[in-house]
Amino acid sequence: MVSIDDAHTVRRIEIKPRSSELEFTWGIAVWRAEFTEYMHTHLAGLTGAAKVPHNLHIGDVLTSALADGMRIKGYPVSRQPYIDIGTPDDLQRAWADNLR
Repeated sequence: MVSIDDAHTVRRIEIKPRSSELEFTWGIAVWRAEFTEYMHTHLAGLTGAAKVPHNLHIGDVLTSALADGMRIKGYPVSRQPYIDIGTPDDLQRAWADNLR
């Protein structure tokens, strides 16, 4: 889930929350070379099981980038609910929901 302000600046990212008061989620990210470099440096500093407490999500890197002062923009493209079709079961559920 993503919190954005009126200027489209991302203020907070919640990674796979059980529930959230936030309205938007993100489905695609586009970035410049500066973020690629940031990501490489950030991930290089997380080597070893003691430093990586869970499977990393791109949202973890984006959250760190925000904390480090990187500017991230977010643009809503729809007010319709997001349907995740990442697994065959999800796709079947989405298909069935759209047939109603």
